[in-house]
Amino acid sequence: MSITTYKAPCPLSKLPRRLHKCSVHKWRAINGIELIHEEPTFQEFQRIWNNWKLMTTEQKFISDIKSVELFSADNKTHYKQLYNLMKEKK
Repeated sequence: MSITTYKAPCPLSKLPRRLHKCSVHKWRAINGIELIHEEPTFQEFQRIWNNWKLMTTEQKFISDIKSVELFSADNKTHYKQLYNLMKEKK
């Protein structure tokens, strides 16, 4: 089943407590904007990528600013950097 509309990340009030200390998950929860990052599974990594692509241009711009701040690369570049690493986890 493929996603056809953007689904915002889990809000902070519903984010598992263990993820509150993670700057990536906390930022996503507070801002409701997707950010490409390493995930425990390739499937979840791909879900986030597909969801990111469904965001508005403005959301992608905001996400790219945060991605450069955290990972020194925009989301597309970071996705390409992580792809093989995440695929191995598949």
